[in-house]
Formats: sequence, structure tokens, C-alpha cells
Amino acid sequence: MRRVFSVFLITILAGCSSTTATEEEPPDPDRVESPRTALTSAATESLDARYSAEYEWSEGSRVMVDLAKDGTWMIRVDGWGHEGDIDVSYAWTTGGFYQCRYEPENQCVKIASITGAIPDELDPKVEKPFISWLPILADQHSPYVVGEEDGCFVLTGSTAVVDTPIPEGTWCFDENSQIESVTVDTFGSLDRTKEVDGVLETVELPGEIVDGDPVPREKPEEPEDDDEDDAEDDDSEESEEEPDEETDPETDE
Repeated sequence: MRRVFSVFLITILAGCSSTTATEEEPPDPDRVESPRTALTSAATESLDARYSAEYEWSEGSRVMVDLAKDGTWMIRVDGWGHEGDIDVSYAWTTGGFYQCRYEPENQCVKIASITGAIPDELDPKVEKPFISWLPILADQHSPYVVGEEDGCFVLTGSTAVVDTPIPEGTWCFDENSQIESVTVDTFGSLDRTKEVDGVLETVELPGEIVDGDPVPREKPEEPEDDDEDDAEDDDSEESEEEPDEETDPETDE
């Protein structure tokens, strides 16, 4: 009986000696989060943010952003086509990338597959902060020195990297991790002017999908008037004809 009790007591003591209580230190309320960590957190949360908003572009036009719940998106840029004459939208849906125009009627043209990208010659680049640059900001090891100024994040390229994946600039997020403003050399600045209530379930194209050419940034050259060309040709032909010289008849002296 003593032997059984001894074994039982040794087992209890061994169990007590092998478990050591460790108390977690409470978070320090005065501890300040580094700008790099704060940016990574804000960008990560912004990746999942779904909202609609209007922005003022420093180029002198309005940009409207729709980030739908299912991941589709659309960016409308007023006056981007034909150097200010035509409003256009760029959208990514399950069908691919589309450019849509609003004049003279709403029509959309497919410009890339679902795994493609907006062609450089058509790209206003104002969609990039919301779509393709956030994952880079969310990367803790991205090659930037991150600072803070007036509640915003200032990105400066690391001296060890010649070509940074996104341009240097200033990013501001609100309390919901939505982009308030962004300033970069690539396109200038976007400043939010209006928050739109509600979130789209999915993006719907604003017009019918048609075959055709997308709207370019540059205004196409106007064809010359055929009537004016014909008139110029007639004038040139008349100028080439030499008038007949009048000769006096010879007289006998």
C-alpha cells in the first residue's frame, strides 16, 4: 500500500514540476506602432475594403471608384478619352477587362482577358492604387522607407533598389482603411470628395458589349474636307496653264 501511495505521490510531484505558469505581459498602451507596421496593417485591411467613392484628380477631372463585394471593380474617368471630350470607364469582371464610353451612346469594348491587363496606351493609371499597388504596400518587406506626415504614410524608395515596384508618394487612409488620398509622380493626386452610401454586390457594365476599337487618349485627326481638296486641285491646275502670248503680225518697211 505504501508503494502504491509513493508512486502516486511521485507522479503528482513530477506533473507539478513540469508545468510552469507563464503570464503574458499586458500590451503597453504607450507603445507606438512603427510607420512600416501601421502601413502594412492599413494596406492589408484596405485590400478587403469594399466601397464606392468619388475623387478629384489633379489632372482636372472626376474619378469614380466602385469596388464590389464579389471582387469586380470599375473606375470611371471623366474626360479621359479624346483629350477631354469623352468620359470612359475601365472595368474588371468575370468576362475580362473592358473599356466603356458614354458618348454618343453607352458601349463597351473588351480590351484584355480576365488574367490580362489594361494596355499601356489606354491606361490612365488612376485605378492602380485601388487594385494593383495595395498588395505591395501590404508586404512588410517591400523596398521602401516608410515615414509619417500629418497622419499619412510617406514612401521613399530604398537606396538598395534602383527600380521600385510602385512610385514613391504619399498615402492616406481613413478609419475604415479606405483610401482617402494618394499622391504619386505617375499620375498626380487623387483626393476623395464624396463617399457613396452602400456597396455594390457586383459591377455591371454601363453599356452593351460591341466589337470595335477602344477610345484613345489622344484626339484623332479630323479628315480633310474633300471639297476643299478639289478646289485646291483646280487652283493648282489653273496656275500651271500658261496663257497664250499675243504676237503682232510682221509689217514691211
